[in-house]
Amino acid sequence: KQPSAEELNHDFLWRYQRALPERGRIGIFNRSHYEELLVVRVHPELLAAERLPAADRARHVWARRYREINDWEHYLVDNGISVVKVMLNLSEKEQGKRFLKRIDHPEKNWKFSASDIREREHWDEYQRAFGRMLTHTSTPWAPWHVVPADHKWFARLATAAVVIDALAAINPQYPTADPAALKEMAR
Repeated sequence: KQPSAEELNHDFLWRYQRALPERGRIGIFNRSHYEELLVVRVHPELLAAERLPAADRARHVWARRYREINDWEHYLVDNGISVVKVMLNLSEKEQGKRFLKRIDHPEKNWKFSASDIREREHWDEYQRAFGRMLTHTSTPWAPWHVVPADHKWFARLATAAVVIDALAAINPQYPTADPAALKEMAR
């Protein structure tokens, strides 16, 4: 959701840094810091709320944000945090069909937002922003996995494969009990 007043008083990565899981835990960010390269890029007037110095509001803000995100993700990986990025790529036609289902089926009405329709008017701008984001933030340490999402079964299967590969790479294990605790259990 939109940044709170407290979050706007900090740099754009602050709220995501705060939400990182502790070591040994898995966290899932839906959208995350990439909104700054998408929604804010399509609606640059939102930058005013971030109260950036005037020089930062110039055209170089995007190149700087790409660099800052890449640097932050590199920092995370250097500190033992795996960063797995999946983009579900939905076609304009399929998005329209899904919006209509949200309107036509009462059990799906809760998913509908009029703002989705307003944002759909910016489809081409969003596609350009997605292209730039993917080009500038897919790195060897945190590559993007772009998954075609028009068919939910395929999107789920492909995303699961990416997650399974990531889990296999980190080889998660249950923590071992302290020897003194094991001794106490045996007693």
